[in-house]
Amino acid sequence: MKKMFLVFCLSIFTITFGQTSSLVIGGVLDLTVPEGGNSGKAYEFVAISDITDLSVYAVGIANNGGGTDGIEANFPAVALAEGESFWFLYDSAAFQNYFGDVFGDYNVNFGFDGSLNANGDDAIELFLISANDTTLVDLYGDLDTDGTGEAWEFMDSWAFRNCDARVPNDTFNIAQWTIGEPNCSDGSQTNATSTCPFPINSCNVVSITFQVDMSNEDVSADGVHAAGSMQ
Repeated sequence: MKKMFLVFCLSIFTITFGQTSSLVIGGVLDLTVPEGGNSGKAYEFVAISDITDLSVYAVGIANNGGGTDGIEANFPAVALAEGESFWFLYDSAAFQNYFGDVFGDYNVNFGFDGSLNANGDDAIELFLISANDTTLVDLYGDLDTDGTGEAWEFMDSWAFRNCDARVPNDTFNIAQWTIGEPNCSDGSQTNATSTCPFPINSCNVVSITFQVDMSNEDVSADGVHAAGSMQ
């Protein structure tokens, strides 16, 4: 009697789930401000959903097209609500002077790290740190290209992530960005009077409800309208 052996070959599939980020690069700035020096350098990072602990993120600068240098600054262990920003700044007083009170709106966290020494021709990297890996989750510029003369150069200027393009992307897509002309902030004293103002907080929409008692008024067929300017 012959015995038949059935051999089952089991294939083992390894499924890798991509890292997702709740934080994106929202703006990079190399402004010329009255305080001079590095005072006008800053990097804005925007929460696209609530983040309980920012310390799982880190930043790197790829200087002069020399490729990635890896992590150069870590975020602190603070929370960020959806729509809020975290700014790495060189000079918080200079930014307060340049932007005025509007700088505090929706921008509740600020950090200081002199190691983030980017000029307007350097690429910016955002990393997500896990227990076993460090993953590039968002990128501004080209890691292997000196940005001087490139379309993404922001020397003495800025680059702003468009409101409808705030999705993390480890491949730079210039179509997601609005970029000021190089050197356009030279000679400016404030953002409001600059010939190329950085569109700070322009993605944040505030809803206002007016309640007006029209019981003693004659209302036209076109209804009631609010007119005029408001700050």
